[in-house]
Amino acid sequence: MLCPEGIAAFFQYAVNEDGSLKEEFKEDMKTIVWDIGSGQINVAAFDGFKVAGVNTFEKGMFDCYEKISLIIYNNYRDKLDRKPYSFEVDNMIRFNNSVLKGKKGEDIDFSTIVKNVFDVFAYELSKDIREFSKIKFMGACDSIIFAGGGSKILFDYLSKYLNNDFICVKSNIGEYDNVVGSMYYRMYRDVKTNIEG
Repeated sequence: MLCPEGIAAFFQYAVNEDGSLKEEFKEDMKTIVWDIGSGQINVAAFDGFKVAGVNTFEKGMFDCYEKISLIIYNNYRDKLDRKPYSFEVDNMIRFNNSVLKGKKGEDIDFSTIVKNVFDVFAYELSKDIREFSKIKFMGACDSIIFAGGGSKILFDYLSKYLNNDFICVKSNIGEYDNVVGSMYYRMYRDVKTNIEG
């Protein structure tokens, strides 16, 4: 049985290591998982342990990286040989403290650009989150689980806009939430199958 992204990540948070369901998810806890990837965002809403709805937004971290790349090139064109590729921007953010080497070897610190682009993206995404929550649960969502690699990067920005209204849960794995969640799903399914016979 296939377990789609967004739904798979949920199981990592809702299932114990022995395959049993965590107590809080046996109740009517309303949870939405936002799996923020490079090219899309997969969303899954849960009423307790029941899937209440899913959606996919055709935007992701590469939209941020492309915007950052364009701003860098527009601001530092005279210091660069070319516009940075999106994957280069991702690597510089993750592994080089948002510093780019110019054509003469000088460091270009673009951390302010990164913060501004991420903040605007998070603000816009927070409006999508509120709207999705309103549609699925009339705004009465208990918690939001942020999964996927993009969630680790954007969590502080998103929680700034959402913490007053939702319990925001930060991914402890990031890019591998769906893989680990699928493992928890299999454990849950196996335990449930053994109990039901």
